[in-house]
Amino acid sequence: MYDFLIAALPWVLFSTALAIVLTYMNNSKKQKKK
Repeated sequence: MYDFLIAALPWVLFSTALAIVLTYMNNSKKQKKK
């Protein structure tokens, strides 16, 4: 089980970072329209 967590950790961090970047980009686009 721990091996699975260690292997999945990089993907979780990458997915979280990607979601934050996409959210930031979407917010920036909305602010530019205003």
